[in-house]
Amino acid sequence: MEKRKSNRIKDYDYSQYGMYFITICSKNMEQIFGEIFVGDDGNRPAYCKLSRIGLLIKKEIEKIRIIRPECEIEKYIIMPNHIHIIVFLNGGEGRDDCHRPLQKSIPNMVQGLKGAVTRELGYSPWQRSYYDHVIRNDKDYVRIWEYIENNPLQWNLDKFYNE
Repeated sequence: MEKRKSNRIKDYDYSQYGMYFITICSKNMEQIFGEIFVGDDGNRPAYCKLSRIGLLIKKEIEKIRIIRPECEIEKYIIMPNHIHIIVFLNGGEGRDDCHRPLQKSIPNMVQGLKGAVTRELGYSPWQRSYYDHVIRNDKDYVRIWEYIENNPLQWNLDKFYNE
């Protein structure tokens, strides 16, 4: 079996304090998280109407704020076949449902999110792994924030778009 190339930065400590941009895709890029609607009158912004799976993902992202206080969710969006999340790893300490300390790292947060959705559904809707980007400065942060904000409007130009 061929070994998969890691998407992680070699020797980078993903438990260190900082800002991270995470993208997690659906298995086979299937559009199962929702559907994009664009307002035709110019007054209504584009948005993603979430499917049952998308609503479950939203619920689990919102739970991250409670379960993992070390992970501050700055912004996120759920698109038809992927999600984007800006996470601030603040160095706090999270606890699981049994009040045991959670390992503080981006990989553990992603694993927890994907695992919770998978357990609730009874199957995995996820592509293996995920994409990450360490946000290095304010300019980078603003660029990513705006990308997330405009993602529904730019859906047909998105690299994850497939008809």
